[in-house]
Amino acid sequence: MITLKIVYLAILGKINAGYKIRLSYKINSMAEKKEIDYNQFQEGFKFPAVSHKLDASTVATYLKAVEENNDLYHNTELVPPTAVAAMAFAALSKSISFPPGTIHVSQKLEFKTEANVQDTIICNASISRRRDRGPLHILTIVLSVSNQHGKEILTGNTEFILPDNNGSN
Repeated sequence: MITLKIVYLAILGKINAGYKIRLSYKINSMAEKKEIDYNQFQEGFKFPAVSHKLDASTVATYLKAVEENNDLYHNTELVPPTAVAAMAFAALSKSISFPPGTIHVSQKLEFKTEANVQDTIICNASISRRRDRGPLHILTIVLSVSNQHGKEILTGNTEFILPDNNGSN
C-alpha cells in the first residue's frame, strides 16, 4: 500500500461580479449537462460513476509526459499508480464544472493495489463534507477507483474552495 499526499493551490478561473455559484455534472457520455445550484449539493450527494479503459497508448503518453524512465513501467502491463490517479481526476473533471474563482486546495490518495493495461477503471465520487464560510464554500469530494472485477485500486479525497459573490450561503 502506497500513500501519496499532494497539497497545492490551483486557481481554476476568475471571479465574475454577480456570479451565482453553480456546479454542473453530466452523466457519462451524455452530451446534456444537468446544472445544479450549489445549495442543492449536500453531504452524501453521489456523482454518476465514470469508467475508463486503460490502454498501452494512454499509459505510454503519460510516461512520456512525466519523463518516467523506470523499466518497471516500460514494456510491461503495469500502470503507474499516479497515472491511474490522473485518469480518475480527468474523468471526474469531465463530470463536474466549477465556477470561475474555484481553488483546488488539496488531495490525498491511498493506492491499494496495482492496475494493468486493459483494465477498466470505474471512478466513483461523492460529496463527503460541505462547509459554508461567509462568501466561501468548502467542498470535500471522496473518490474511489476500482477495476472491472470490483477490486479497489485507490481511494482518496480532494477539497475545493468555491466563491459566492452574491453573498448567499
